[in-house]
Amino acid sequence: MRYVEHPFWTVDTLFYTKINENLVAPKYLYYKMLTFDLMNYNEGTTIPSLRTQTLNSLELEIPSINTQKKIVSILNSLDSKITLNSMINNNLAA
Repeated sequence: MRYVEHPFWTVDTLFYTKINENLVAPKYLYYKMLTFDLMNYNEGTTIPSLRTQTLNSLELEIPSINTQKKIVSILNSLDSKITLNSMINNNLAA
């Protein structure tokens, strides 16, 4: 799962979504989707695949937009710290 804020080209095996930002903060949806173990929803045998119908059937608890923004702020801060720690660890290992 990836989150991008810039235009990109998609291929036929990629899911993307357009979000009504009055209802859901995009980054909140990203973080919320990370809580699902999407590998459990694979439906292919030879080539793992996830169907649009399966994704559409997932139920998400969506708090108020203000609560979403607070959650995103906390998680963004944690992500930044994780990235910084990874960079420090990579420098120590080099």
